[in-house]
Amino acid sequence: MLLMCLSAMKPVMGADAPVTLSVSLVCGTDKPSPSFQYAGPVHQELQDKFTKIFKWEHYFLLTKKEVNLPLATGKKIRMSKDCELIFQVLEEGKVLQVQLLEPDESVRTLKHPLEPIWKEGELFVIAGDNKESAGDAWFLVIASPRPESKESKDSNGDPPDKESASTTP
Repeated sequence: MLLMCLSAMKPVMGADAPVTLSVSLVCGTDKPSPSFQYAGPVHQELQDKFTKIFKWEHYFLLTKKEVNLPLATGKKIRMSKDCELIFQVLEEGKVLQVQLLEPDESVRTLKHPLEPIWKEGELFVIAGDNKESAGDAWFLVIASPRPESKESKDSNGDPPDKESASTTP
């Protein structure tokens, strides 16, 4: 597993508002086209950043969701059939906790300060080996939401899935 932070755009959010995050599941590969169903290309900015840091030549967006998290509760979302996440905002809105649930592994819990994500535009990246495709990797990219663009729409031209925060995990 790999955990890192990368700088990105600088969004502005109100301190009293629920925390809104964009969560993308991305595959890194050297194959010029994916052998799996995917939602579309990653933002060019992310593609450029990843190719400078990681060894893979191509990055494909598998799933993208927007999650609204009230400060007092958490939220469970499914990114793929094998990837489920539980988000929780801790320490009076200062820390994001992410629990990664995979069917064949124990729960991994990671924490990251929230302010660099939604005020400074930092990316919170969690990564691992793709067990279904040797030599490839998966990345969960947690960021402040970007304005709607062509690249942030799925392969049907629809906006990414939005998750409401009305329930607790």
